[in-house]
Amino acid sequence: DSFSLNTTLPGKGLDVDTSYTCLTKGHVQMTGSLDISSQITAQGEMNQLLKALEGPLKMSFHHGVIKKDKVLARVLELLNVTEIVKGRLPNLATRGFLYNAIRLKGKFHNGKLVIDKFYMDGETLDVVGKGKIHLEERTVDFQLVASPFKTVNSIIKHIPGLNYLMNDNLVSIPLSITGPMADPKVEVLSITSVGTSLLNMAERTIKAPVKLLEAINPWSENK
Repeated sequence: DSFSLNTTLPGKGLDVDTSYTCLTKGHVQMTGSLDISSQITAQGEMNQLLKALEGPLKMSFHHGVIKKDKVLARVLELLNVTEIVKGRLPNLATRGFLYNAIRLKGKFHNGKLVIDKFYMDGETLDVVGKGKIHLEERTVDFQLVASPFKTVNSIIKHIPGLNYLMNDNLVSIPLSITGPMADPKVEVLSITSVGTSLLNMAERTIKAPVKLLEAINPWSENK
């Protein structure tokens, strides 16, 4: 009637294309190498073990291409239609997203994977975030700060006076990701709704001053 689980997951230099694609049941397809570290415990009835998972998780991906990822695809789609980016980021439907490193640190707790820190160093985009994945319902609730480095020069050209305001600072766009992982909803957040801890994390991780821009939503009447 009761099961006890105690699992250690060490991995170094794993092939992402086989290991992570298998782990996500093909919902995410990417290349690169993966380091993983976790100690997972659970106790209870068999059909309740997923809710009972406890333990830390660290994952590091290195130098690869993301070919399929619904959440990333939605983020890129939204950013690509904003006024300051205008299609300058890659579209996963036509070509992959190159990354240098992706780091995730979190823990399993109360049926959720609580991600305390997520950082992606991409070729055209950097992302810092935190949030939760509900394991049984397969839903996500995330806040991100996305920094499209490659578009900074074009931003300066499109917005009068921004060069003076920025003073070479980094422009970042706050986003929320909510709903089913298979069909997530991605929205631009207002400055006031972004948590202080996330802003501090973004500034520490990206190591540059952060200038948040709200007036980038092309379909908003009051922007």
